Parts: sequence; C-alpha cells; structure tokens
Amino acid sequence: MAWDIQVKGGILTVHAPTCLQSTPKADKLCCECESIQWNRRLCRIQDRIHGCIPDTTPYKYLSRLIKMLRQKDNQINTLKLYSLNANRKLNLLGNSNLDHKRLVMAISECNVPCVNHLVQSALRKKHGINKIIRLIGRAMLGTYNPTYTEQEHLISVVLYRLGGARVAEFAHAALGMPGLTTTRKHCMTSIQASSSSPTLEELTSNITAAYQIDAPSSDCVVSLVCMIDEIKVEETLDWCPHTNTVIGLCREHSRADACVFNNIDDAHVMFDDLVNK
Repeated sequence: MAWDIQVKGGILTVHAPTCLQSTPKADKLCCECESIQWNRRLCRIQDRIHGCIPDTTPYKYLSRLIKMLRQKDNQINTLKLYSLNANRKLNLLGNSNLDHKRLVMAISECNVPCVNHLVQSALRKKHGINKIIRLIGRAMLGTYNPTYTEQEHLISVVLYRLGGARVAEFAHAALGMPGLTTTRKHCMTSIQASSSSPTLEELTSNITAAYQIDAPSSDCVVSLVCMIDEIKVEETLDWCPHTNTVIGLCREHSRADACVFNNIDDAHVMFDDLVNK
C-alpha cells in the first residue's frame, strides 16, 4: 500500500511508509507525506467520505448498508404506526371525555324526575353514551316513554285507587311514576257496569276481568263461587264512555232497555221522569 494508517485517540492518520518524522515547520508535512495526498486512490476515498456513493457502485459493496437501511425503514414504519395508533387513541379518549361532559350537562339541565331509571334502562339495553344523551333530550321534550318496573306499576295503581286521578298525576309529575293512562291500563280489574239487566256478554267479560280465567264453554264447565258482603252503591248517575249509556239508576227507576245518551235532551227527559216518579 502506498501509505500507512495509524489510529490514535480516535483519530485516523494517514502517512507515507517512508515518513521522515520531522519537518522544518510544525504545521507543515514532510515531503514524503505531502506526496501521497495527491494519490488517486486516496482522493477517491476522500471523495466518498465527503460526497455520496455513485450509482455505479457494485451491489456487493452496498449489501451491509442496504441491510441497515431496511432495518431503519422497518423501525421508522413501526414508529409511524405506533404514533398513528397513539393519535387515534388520544382522539377517542378526547371525544369520550367530551361525550361524558355532555352527559353531565344534560343531566344537570334535565328537569325530568327519576332520571336514574332512564340511565339504568339504557345501560341494561347496552346503549352508548350518545344514545343516553339523546334519550335524556327526548325526556326533556316529553317524547320519551320509559319502561317501568312492576313495583312502580303497583304503587301507581294503589295511589290511583286510594287518591284518584289527581294523586296519580301528582305522583307521575313529582316522583316519576307511571302516568294516569298507563296506570289505568295496568289496573287488574276493569268491571263493566250494566245500565239495565246484565247480559251474558257483560257477565262473561266481568268474570274474565276479575278472575283472569276463560269463559266456560260447552266442552269444559268451570264452577266459580263469588262471595260479596255489604256492597255500597253510590246514589248518583254517571255516563259510561264504553257503552254511551247512563248508569246508576236503581231497579225501581231503571228500564228494561239501556238508557242511551245521545244529547242533553235525553238527560232532561230522564231527570223529569225521576221527578215525576
């Protein structure tokens, strides 16, 4: 080789094999070392160090570099994918945080009683946070029909039976109990009053509603004993919306046919008949 290499203190030094090891000046090279700086091979090496590798460089000299580049590319792609996943997770967590803030604001602004029943029902149905917020909005607008438990239905029926329609409406507005229409639908017994002598259809309907059994048929005869003691009948007339008849007349003043209510004149005629009798 036209030069020798020496590494000292992490610094690589190139010098001529016949270096004189002495110079007239401290910052000058000897004549032998100065002659190798124009060596063609050394100049090419310096060009490779300071410049880039030519495209005509054989592949065998680049195999190690290509392997390192591929490793770096895989590492960069892995880091890019990790960064993308981290950004998506942060976006999801940020949106979830905003959704929970919206839920808290919706609950704080909701004046509907028993909001916990609405949230519990939505969680049982595995609804998401946005679905719960929409349900709360519907409840505030009055377009949401909640699902009540059997205990709440029974409590509303008891309040309706003891206090009437006004107490049932008050419980619905103040305590979130079922409304009056829902309470009436869940009443166990719905006896139909007869304006005259009871018919077979009315008796069958009343027995079915009171005892939750099927009416007797020709194939199967069902015996039933109903014991009633001290029935108090309110002495007043009333209008039945199901049959459009006037009920409440006693046996002496009632007629064989039903007292159908068509207009106010029928009510006046009935009042005059009661006065004359």
